[in-house]
Amino acid sequence: MRYGMSKCYYSIRHHLPVLGQIPKEVPVQRLTFLVAIILLLPAVVLAQCPPAAATSICSATIIDNDVCPTVIPPTLVWCPAGDLSLIELRILAIGAAGIPCTNCTLEVRVNFTGLPNTTIGPSNIWLCNTNAGPGSFVIFTTTDAVGEARIKFSGGGCGCISMSWTVVSLCGNPTVICQGVRDFCIKSPDFTGDGMVNFFDTFKYLPQLSSGFGYCADFNCDGVVNFFDTFQYLPHLSGGHSCIGSAIPFANCSLPCN
Repeated sequence: MRYGMSKCYYSIRHHLPVLGQIPKEVPVQRLTFLVAIILLLPAVVLAQCPPAAATSICSATIIDNDVCPTVIPPTLVWCPAGDLSLIELRILAIGAAGIPCTNCTLEVRVNFTGLPNTTIGPSNIWLCNTNAGPGSFVIFTTTDAVGEARIKFSGGGCGCISMSWTVVSLCGNPTVICQGVRDFCIKSPDFTGDGMVNFFDTFKYLPQLSSGFGYCADFNCDGVVNFFDTFQYLPHLSGGHSCIGSAIPFANCSLPCN
């Protein structure tokens, strides 16, 4: 009996690891497998990226931050200070197998052209922070953890603008992953389209207020110009809202912004 107990104790002691120790054979195999997976994972991801034109998506939309309701054609009220609505270019960089490409550098070229509304007299349409000529941008940006990049635009003036873009992936060989064009109707407290809200704009606002009509001064898009629109205009005038940028080139635009 005593020999049997000792034998049992010996068996248990030699087949169970001491507390705190890890059996050697199985963990080494698992660790080897894990290391292989970790080393192969970047290669798998790289194999699915850079972004592909067939799977990447680019779209230009309005970030709505004005009192004008959603209307057709797409209309926004923006300000050189960027405190009203904005145009946003959203880029989703997706690899051929549908995997988002993260931390990918993109070169984004954007051009704006358009036609000012002529009912208020001579004026321009203004784009803030242009860096590649009148109405033009060259922007380098990087995709985030879900393969997305967003670029926002603001400006001044009243009329129709046409926005075109080309996005080039710089992950690997430079590749165009998306292109597009979209037109918008715009209004702004910067009636003159010179990148500043001042009394020159008031001279264009007052005739519309006195007549009760005017597309460019109808900031809440209710079909009339009254003191509700003045309440929208005055904070931008008193704040002297402005931005550095350029007037966009004149060119035909598809929307009837009047």
